[in-house]
Amino acid sequence: MPADTANDLILITCASGKQGTDLVPVLYNHFSRLRLHVKSEASEKRLREQYPNAEVVRADLHDPSVPAQLLDGVAAAYIVLPALFVTSINHNENTQLTHPARNTNTTSPSQSSQPPRAAQH
Repeated sequence: MPADTANDLILITCASGKQGTDLVPVLYNHFSRLRLHVKSEASEKRLREQYPNAEVVRADLHDPSVPAQLLDGVAAAYIVLPALFVTSINHNENTQLTHPARNTNTTSPSQSSQPPRAAQH
């Protein structure tokens, strides 16, 4: 079934990011209904000015309630997820790395004088 450019609601997450910056103008010229997701207040303001007929929604994708709200009524979506947050771990010479499938311990690479070996399958 072809897209209904007059009625289909299209969602673009992270619309002010690298991919969205190129994609939004193209879709804005073809679809009457766009929902543009942004994270920052500055991006929200900028996109509201650039695309006055689009629905601009500022929300944090790390909030579990947000995806359902963003997808409500959407016919198609271009989903760009934010980078994963990685927490640094402080470790010492007693840190052991365990491979869950093999349940074997190895010395932390930062503590070893030899390069890590490739896993054997």
